Amino acid sequence: MTDEEIKRAIWQTVEKGQKAFVYTTVDGKGYPRGRYMGAVMIKDGVMYMASFSEARKIEQIKVNPRSELIFATQDYKQVATLGGKSRVEESLELKRAFWEANPSCKDYFSGYDAAEFGLIAFSPHSGEYLDPQVQHAPFAVALP
Repeated sequence: MTDEEIKRAIWQTVEKGQKAFVYTTVDGKGYPRGRYMGAVMIKDGVMYMASFSEARKIEQIKVNPRSELIFATQDYKQVATLGGKSRVEESLELKRAFWEANPSCKDYFSGYDAAEFGLIAFSPHSGEYLDPQVQHAPFAVALP
């Protein structure tokens, strides 16, 4: 696969798997901490995810922004892993856009401008794509 084909396959897998994915940060002792996430908004190559503002992952990315996202298609036949850096996003405009794009936020937060509503911005710098029907080791590429 060419780099462009790998990038296309990564983003197609992200699109198919964005309702349930794994987000991993690094804790204070240097250990990875993965958790299940359920919604992402992609804008200008940045991926946004909601979180409670007091969540451990928010504190972890303030100390160490290195993070990773793993997406899989529903049948688990394609997997995309994105490495990058995260930051806490404070823009009310972006929080509102995420809120409007993800109605399930209302089940967890009182409003896009509520203190408990945090937004994480993830900027990928590398990606891997795995399709076990095509190859047994992932194809790697620099992003975006």
